[in-house]
Amino acid sequence: MAERVYKITLLGNEGVGKTALLVRFLSQRFIGEYDPTIEDCYRRTVKVDGEDVTLDILDTACRSSTSKLKDTFLSTGDGFIVIYSIVDRRSYITVPRYKEMIEESRDRGDHRPLPFLLIGNKVDLEEHRTVAKSEGQALANRYEWLFHEASAAEYDGVDKSFCDLIRQIRAQRRVISSPDFASSCSDLDSQDDEGASEGKKKHKARKKLSDSSIHYKRKLFGPWHHS
Repeated sequence: MAERVYKITLLGNEGVGKTALLVRFLSQRFIGEYDPTIEDCYRRTVKVDGEDVTLDILDTACRSSTSKLKDTFLSTGDGFIVIYSIVDRRSYITVPRYKEMIEESRDRGDHRPLPFLLIGNKVDLEEHRTVAKSEGQALANRYEWLFHEASAAEYDGVDKSFCDLIRQIRAQRRVISSPDFASSCSDLDSQDDEGASEGKKKHKARKKLSDSSIHYKRKLFGPWHHS
């Protein structure tokens, strides 16, 4: 059986806890301090509902940063997690911009539905909350995204958030592999032939970790991580 590999991208403003959530999910450790300027990709095989799946997860740097790896994940990724902090209203307000960034990066000829997850992080800081849970849920409902609140610090809601996205990716892959979906995409492709050649370019990024990147991963994950 072919290996299931899902490419997932984490997006969000600096300081919302993207890396902390990722490290919690992959190794159950909590890292309170990390370098927000480092962008890197992590691979891990996990079991969800009794099935193994390999994840390639891109932990992006700040919103304005650009890289070939980031462009590749945005244009060909299988799922996206947009994170805001419940104690930082600005990080919530900028969520629509991340949605636009992804949509602008997609191939016009790629008609796959995109699984999205919106996470309101840092619920352990409830007394400082500036974004109501109902606001996060309303935004997710508007975009038809999954929604969870979580705390990387207290390991609350982290696994459920990631696993629910994996389940949605898996379900949509099964839909995509059906003959009916392939037929409907062929009809759409015939309408989009003009101007589609540029959008059909496939971006491939070879991950070659620098010594500093490897050191950073070891700091986050301890002896678990190896490249």
